[in-house]
Amino acid sequence: MKAEEFKTIPLAREDVNVSKVVTKGNTYRLSKKVDIETKTEQVELLSENVRFKEIEKNEYIDDYPDTRTEGNILIIPVVKEIEIVTKQLVLVKEVHVEKTVINAIHDVEYDIKSEHLEISKTDVK
Repeated sequence: MKAEEFKTIPLAREDVNVSKVVTKGNTYRLSKKVDIETKTEQVELLSENVRFKEIEKNEYIDDYPDTRTEGNILIIPVVKEIEIVTKQLVLVKEVHVEKTVINAIHDVEYDIKSEHLEISKTDVK
């Protein structure tokens, strides 16, 4: 063999095999909370009181009177017929209904709900 001739002899060979493995990663926990807050506010409420008062009249009338209003008083006529040689209307009485408005302030409680979402992360060990 001449000194300038070289031979190549393979000594080792490497191969690569690539594959995937599924591993458990981070986990997340979601929790939802509902907060209830009770609030009190003043609310204006209106109410009406009614008072009845009967006023005796006993007046002879020719026709049926109409129900009427005088100020804040509702007047309801009550009529009866009586026997005479001729029939005649007698206004027996009037019912006066007086209405007054009462303005009062009351406390009203109600609930207000709000939701909060918490996310917590647990690391893989």
